[in-house]
Amino acid sequence: MNSLLITATDTDAGKTVVTTALVAYWQKYYPSKALGLMKLMQTGQGDREWYEGLFQGQLEMITPLQYQAPLAPPVAADLEGRDIPLGTVWQALLNLQKSQDLVLIEGLGV
Repeated sequence: MNSLLITATDTDAGKTVVTTALVAYWQKYYPSKALGLMKLMQTGQGDREWYEGLFQGQLEMITPLQYQAPLAPPVAADLEGRDIPLGTVWQALLNLQKSQDLVLIEGLGV
């Protein structure tokens, strides 16, 4: 159950850049080992599409919670009449960890 959390306290702080660099490093130096990438939640379009376009199926990637509006997750969830089920996120992480040698987790900290 090896995981690395990449977090920062603001948007545009460099989480995606650091995560992308770590994925590229892993793929170069550990090509035979399985790498998973988890974007905890996403609002609007953004990082998930970036990773999918860049790595095109070269790693297992999940985003358990997605909301349409590009707003803070609680606001976006409220607009859709949904909540933020953290149990769903936790279970998705546990499942991903079972099948991967390393899981990179990108998320916004507070």
